[in-house]
Amino acid sequence: MSRDRIAVVYDRASTVNQRDNYSRADAARLVGLAESRGYRTELRREIKSGEDLVNRPVMRQLLQDIADGNVAAIVVQHLDRLSRDQDQIDGRIIRQVCRDAGCVVITPDKTYDFAHSDADDDLADVQFLMAKFQKRSLVRQTVTGMKEAARQGKRLPAFVPVGYDAVYRPAERPDLKPVRDFKINDAEAVVIRRVFALYERYSQGKVARMLNAEGLRWPVKNPGLQAKYRGRTQRPFAGVTIHDVIHNEMYAGFVTWGKDKRSRYLKDFETPRVFRPDLQIVSLEQWNRVQRMREERKRVPPRSVSSPYLLSGLIKCRHCGGSMSGVRMRNVTSPQYSCNLKNGGGPVACQGQSVSESVARAAVVRFLQELFGERIALDQFIESAARRYDGTDEALIREAQADLQAIEQQKGNLIDAVAAGLLRTEDIKAKHLELEEQRERLDRRIAAADGRQELRAEIAAAVRLLKGEGLAARIEHLPDAALQRLCRLVFKRLTFTGTGRGRHRAGFVDTYEFSPEFADFLAHYGTRLSDFTGPISMRHVLFELAEEVGLDMVRFAADFDGGATKRLVLEEAREGWERLQVEGSPTLVLPSGGQRSSQDLGLPKVKLDEARHHRVEAVEPARCRGAACLDMLRGVLDEAIRG
Repeated sequence: MSRDRIAVVYDRASTVNQRDNYSRADAARLVGLAESRGYRTELRREIKSGEDLVNRPVMRQLLQDIADGNVAAIVVQHLDRLSRDQDQIDGRIIRQVCRDAGCVVITPDKTYDFAHSDADDDLADVQFLMAKFQKRSLVRQTVTGMKEAARQGKRLPAFVPVGYDAVYRPAERPDLKPVRDFKINDAEAVVIRRVFALYERYSQGKVARMLNAEGLRWPVKNPGLQAKYRGRTQRPFAGVTIHDVIHNEMYAGFVTWGKDKRSRYLKDFETPRVFRPDLQIVSLEQWNRVQRMREERKRVPPRSVSSPYLLSGLIKCRHCGGSMSGVRMRNVTSPQYSCNLKNGGGPVACQGQSVSESVARAAVVRFLQELFGERIALDQFIESAARRYDGTDEALIREAQADLQAIEQQKGNLIDAVAAGLLRTEDIKAKHLELEEQRERLDRRIAAADGRQELRAEIAAAVRLLKGEGLAARIEHLPDAALQRLCRLVFKRLTFTGTGRGRHRAGFVDTYEFSPEFADFLAHYGTRLSDFTGPISMRHVLFELAEEVGLDMVRFAADFDGGATKRLVLEEAREGWERLQVEGSPTLVLPSGGQRSSQDLGLPKVKLDEARHHRVEAVEPARCRGAACLDMLRGVLDEAIRG
């Protein structure tokens, strides 16, 4: 035997928790076993799972040393310490390397010489196969216990989140080790509540900067992170820190486990979400409010999230479509929005636009009042809610109850199989727990259906409130923060136009685009999107209407985009103002030469002062209401036809 070749005692533990158990002491005794065989020994330890050779650097280096001829023997407690991969490929690789280099594997029970004994090679196959079965059974039993602990809200994260401390409570039986649990750390909980409160007003980055400016620091409780930060137990806040806090359901009192479902043993496992009031740091109302804000802010640029300006991130220049920035000017009460492209590139880049926030606010309020008060089919919304939360749920309840009866029958069959001795104890437990999982899921479905029955009444009450006569006043008197949230929920972008100057300035929503969620809401409740996507002069509105009345869309698009139609419209408008001297727009000029103004068409009349930059002087209401306006328009058209 060559004295320059050594025996390596390979000691592998799957997890950190196994580092100091009895197997480690047994590994230390293996050194004596190797020395009794005349080997010089070297102890190599590794805390890695035996499932994957790629993630085991100590074993890979050991195989390289064997291939180089430096290792004569591997000493292990059992053959499965070398590998426990489910497909047995890694075990074959290790045996092949040992066979080629003449390296033996020594255990307390046997020495395996793969280079000279086919019987040892065959026995290793059996040993690895038995290890595979043992591993699978062990994992199944372990996962079953994990599932039950998760259903009780006792399956907690490996690392203690900020806001909590780890405690160990006595087990139910004296022969079991204490149970790990969490309790709220009052000092850290103050920081968590502060984060949630600030996030309701500011962006993640700004919240982090504000907390750092206040001298607060984020506790570092993970030992691995403490090593990364050179032993520090605190660090400054960052945007990602705030992100992690507002996404952590435990702060609302919910304990979940098995979300990722990476293991095949969790494939059909429904992730439990257990509410534990003893772990709740923020109220459910605040948690739900923050989650809604988080979704809304995905559509808004980060700099606009905490902006004090009402329409920041939404308002666009009507000339170039670019972003506009708000600024407060000296001696001016209301902020002013101006085109960023004009500010940066001058009039060559864009002729620019300036919009007062007070004017824009009034225009948005009028638009929302009309939208929610007149155009959304709230009655249809109530009917839809009734369909979703009424008879359908009764059918679901009947179906779930039938499934429950089937499960009870399966339990009876399981008892018969046990009595006949057809199943092992482990199989009985696994099947019983599987049936219990199905029963719990069905119970939750029935409870959810009952809850939806109650929710229907709440929805109907909320919608009736929206339909009340005070809706317009409620929107008009919303505080800026609430109106800003409403605008971000409804709109994706807005442009404005207006007439007049100074305190006589009147603003109007020119073009706008709804958020995808709000557009989807309109589509589901019978409201045509074309009713809300902008004025009749907008290209996509005209195209939608043209398609709706059956026009040839290819020809219509060519005529519309070719420029000839626009030129004719402008020429006609110039003729109306200069030659025909029409009173205003719209005005119909009859073949007889007579003119019919907006009042004759059933529309209100707006009087402008041309000498004072078209300032609005007065607005005369229409002479009619409802169907009477249509009758007036029909009379004008009949007169035009008669010539």
